[in-house]
Amino acid sequence: MRNSRIFAWLILMVSFCSLALGQTDESFECTELVDPNASIPAQRGGRYFTEQGVVRALVVFVQFAGDNTNPNSTIWPPNQPPVYFHSVLDSTLTPQLADSGSLSHLFREMSMGKLQVYGDAYFVITDSTKQWYIDHHKDYGDVNKDVLQKLDATVDFSQYDNWTFGFYNHTHTPDGVVDMIIMVYREVFKGEIGLWNGVAALGFGGTLYVDNGATRIKGGYPGSGVTTDSGVQRRRSDWIAHEIGHLLLGSGHSAYAKEPYGNTNPAFWGLSIGTAFITNAYERHWLRWVDYVDLSFTDSLDISVSDYISTGDAYRIAIPGTNDEAFFIENHQRISYFDQFLNRATPNEPDAGLYIYHVKGTNAHPRFDLEGAEGRFNWNNPYWIANPWGSDSIPVFSRQAPNPKGYDGRDAIPTSKGNRFKIYATDNDNDGQWQQDWQVYGRIKDAFDVGYNQLFSPYSNPNSNRWDDVTETGISIEILNKYYNPLTGGYVYNLRLRMGHVEQGPPANPMLLKLENYSQGSNNGLKVTWAANRENDIAGYEVYRQRNGGSIDKISGNSLVTDTFYVDWGVTISPGSPIIYTYYVKAFDTQGKQSNLSNPLSSNVTHLRGGSSKQPVVSGNNSGIPTDFTLQANYPNPFNPVTHLEFGLPHAEWVTLKVYDLLGREVKTLVSERLDAGNYTVQWDGRDDLGRPAASGIYLYRLQAGERVLTRKMMLVR
Repeated sequence: MRNSRIFAWLILMVSFCSLALGQTDESFECTELVDPNASIPAQRGGRYFTEQGVVRALVVFVQFAGDNTNPNSTIWPPNQPPVYFHSVLDSTLTPQLADSGSLSHLFREMSMGKLQVYGDAYFVITDSTKQWYIDHHKDYGDVNKDVLQKLDATVDFSQYDNWTFGFYNHTHTPDGVVDMIIMVYREVFKGEIGLWNGVAALGFGGTLYVDNGATRIKGGYPGSGVTTDSGVQRRRSDWIAHEIGHLLLGSGHSAYAKEPYGNTNPAFWGLSIGTAFITNAYERHWLRWVDYVDLSFTDSLDISVSDYISTGDAYRIAIPGTNDEAFFIENHQRISYFDQFLNRATPNEPDAGLYIYHVKGTNAHPRFDLEGAEGRFNWNNPYWIANPWGSDSIPVFSRQAPNPKGYDGRDAIPTSKGNRFKIYATDNDNDGQWQQDWQVYGRIKDAFDVGYNQLFSPYSNPNSNRWDDVTETGISIEILNKYYNPLTGGYVYNLRLRMGHVEQGPPANPMLLKLENYSQGSNNGLKVTWAANRENDIAGYEVYRQRNGGSIDKISGNSLVTDTFYVDWGVTISPGSPIIYTYYVKAFDTQGKQSNLSNPLSSNVTHLRGGSSKQPVVSGNNSGIPTDFTLQANYPNPFNPVTHLEFGLPHAEWVTLKVYDLLGREVKTLVSERLDAGNYTVQWDGRDDLGRPAASGIYLYRLQAGERVLTRKMMLVR
């Protein structure tokens, strides 16, 4: 059974392994195999492959004869091994690729040194072309068999027979069967020769005899190896580990999130952070690599949590009234190489911090639901935009009211057309500005942290209810503080856990702030609104303002605000204003305890709604419809740091306006939406898509409307 396709900019918690992808339109599909022992209950430890000890493996890089796809590839040029030929496995037990993200490094670090995988690499060009195999109705298993027979002339396969693998019973003695062969193909097959990216088998029936009949290679599942493709795109340590993981944990795939509307499970296990590939605490425990601490308390308990990857520090809280539900707590500080993917500082990357996830199940493939600190909401689908991977459209979702039973950014959200979408953009502020970072499961800030969201409770969002989203558990987790540990290089969190007595904790942070220009008679101001807290003992709120990044000052007076809005009279903002006001809200309960400040909301153009539901960056004038498609010279030019770009549309069209450097690298997307006929002006503030100041120099700005393209130059002088 093929699982649903998972696209490139996937931001979610997975493991064994997630997609550490480059900027390419790629996907990963794992072919799920039939487990011959599916009816037998799972148990801890490696199912068909040892979870502990030393394994010598063989990795074979395969190119078809005549393959000239991606002829200019610098990753895997045709007719030679890939540049990462020696960086998938250590060639000896002495770590040679200690911090490289290799397969050896991955298993060594995730197992805390209990499983060490090393070995040798070979490169083979097949005798026949791929088309020959297709014409003769042969699949990847036939190719693997031919390649291994070709290697038999030079390779002593007995070197890779050091174990006897059974069903949860493995001994470090040879049995005449090769332990692990990793086949990596250069091409991206997309179903050709029967391969969809990865499979936990070599794919041929029965047994192949090598070494003059002295050594056997099993081609089925479980067998003597795994197969992956797409090697021309990058090193596939994560895909390889995923397929080996099927030998460790079995053929299934765990579900993550609540999987609304019958959403099919993607081909991953469990959870890790962002585009890293990390085993979670449940999996480490299941494979007997690291044990979590099982907590039992009836009132309150204070604990400290260090970095999870480097120390194995993790905690489990069994949920009362169930026998198969628990919350897990992990602290990810991005110390490990496998957390370092988070350091790319792109807007869609989760942050370092405290991660809480809900597990339902007690076998090797339970269900996981990451409790994203950003919360769950009702969503609306107000408009659609062009699909960056195709000619169709994808929905843009905007968050509505907070709803702990709703969806977060990693759920498959139903649209107004009644469809379920995994590919979409988000307009989190209802301002008509969708996120530029395309994602499959939206955009979400997962980590709880000091100064952001420090409370997970029955009244927070997300909340600590049971899997049914209705029954309260009474569990709350509060971050008290954090301190830097120079020995590990990351922060340690001090937490207070409560079972019941939720009223003893602070209120949750106010959520879903919105901002709009507001008028009443001759008075004008900015109106801040927010969603009401769910606690029963909320006394009111305080509102704070920050001007151009200065001090944060309370503006709501000495009395608490008892409504869920506040008007900052005398303050008005229009798009392009040099003054930016940032607002925060804090909640208080009847006992005087207070929440942290809410997430900030700024009066820049991407948040200010101007009294309407959509206030785009582009300002338009439809009073005089232009007769031609035009792009004017920017003004001022040279500029520092803001310039204006004007263009005209003779008819409605999908429009993109982007800034490039002289090397053709995209710097900033200014417009990407359907616009009516008219004249338009857009500002560029000299920053790139990540908010970083662009360097002085000459830039190109390129306008495309349908098939028509216009390009001009401008100069930024710092």
